[in-house]
Amino acid sequence: MKLKHLHLPVILFMLLGIASCQKDNEFPEEEPTDSIANKIQHKWKINFIATNSQFAGVNNQVTYNGTPDEYVEFRPDKKMYTYFRSTYDTSSYSIVSNKVISIDNDQATIQQLTDNSLILFSRDNTDIFGYLEVTYNLSR
Repeated sequence: MKLKHLHLPVILFMLLGIASCQKDNEFPEEEPTDSIANKIQHKWKINFIATNSQFAGVNNQVTYNGTPDEYVEFRPDKKMYTYFRSTYDTSSYSIVSNKVISIDNDQATIQQLTDNSLILFSRDNTDIFGYLEVTYNLSR
């Protein structure tokens, strides 16, 4: 797979979302989406982007290590600004739930969100041919 064709905003937000289910008080309450948005609204360094793909039965794993100047920035105006592989881009985003973010209508699972770490995951099934999984590891 040629990484030069990986465009962060497009792949980052491929359709995949796993929302939590809660009943009564058996589980802790979900964190409000406003709180999630406040935690995400920062400038994040791209540590690495790991892809795992399968096409027609052939697996391919590639890890791209980010450079010090590459970033993803989520701003309060619901815009996401990126600098990745010498390209600037702007996208719109929304917090769907405490575990799902939507960017330009593509969804990714929020696997980890702390003050210093954000890990996003997406999986795109390509019908009968295979899939593409992408993990974005970001830090502040």
